[in-house]
Amino acid sequence: MALRQKGVDRATVEKGLAEALLARPESEAIEAAAKRLIRQYAREEPRKRLSKIFAALLRRGFPVSMVRERLAVLQPGCRDMLEDYGVAAAEMDSDPFRDPE
Repeated sequence: MALRQKGVDRATVEKGLAEALLARPESEAIEAAAKRLIRQYAREEPRKRLSKIFAALLRRGFPVSMVRERLAVLQPGCRDMLEDYGVAAAEMDSDPFRDPE
């Protein structure tokens, strides 16, 4: 459940995120998460593996553009498939803590 839905105010969420990013940069976090997921889904067919990894990283809150970039480096054989991902999800790069309209 999202923190905002649990009643945590926006300032507290943003402060916590800022502190977390100081402790471990987002680039290091996505690198570690992506490598772990690549190992986890190693036996899957490439397109299915990429789909699962992409979705898992988005659920963890990484921006679409960063997910694409990192997976293109870590899975160079999947660059063509990455073009198919995230087109509709590009809106997720916006502020995830904005109030729903």
